[in-house]
Amino acid sequence: MVWQHASAYPKQIMFALLALTVAALATLAIPAGFRLVIDRGFATGGNSSDIARWFEYLLIIVAVMATATAFREVVSRHLDELEKMSVSKLLDARYSKFRNFGEWESGS
Repeated sequence: MVWQHASAYPKQIMFALLALTVAALATLAIPAGFRLVIDRGFATGGNSSDIARWFEYLLIIVAVMATATAFREVVSRHLDELEKMSVSKLLDARYSKFRNFGEWESGS
């Protein structure tokens, strides 16, 4: 029953799954980032520019994870709002959207 209604929103579901995948991959990359900071930044013979580079890499991973998580939350919230609407309201909104294709609003 859920998939019958969800199939009407393939783009939103695809974006939510993409954001979930990116967030999960970024989460898995954080330990690898720490390993690079420790093994290459603090290793014998490492200099401060190497440490800075690996911390920047780690910061990028965290920023990607935060962005993907925020995007996933926005899409999930949107899908939750759609789930609360009745089927007749969803169909009316969809039909109204398609009926208005090609119509121009006149400026007042």
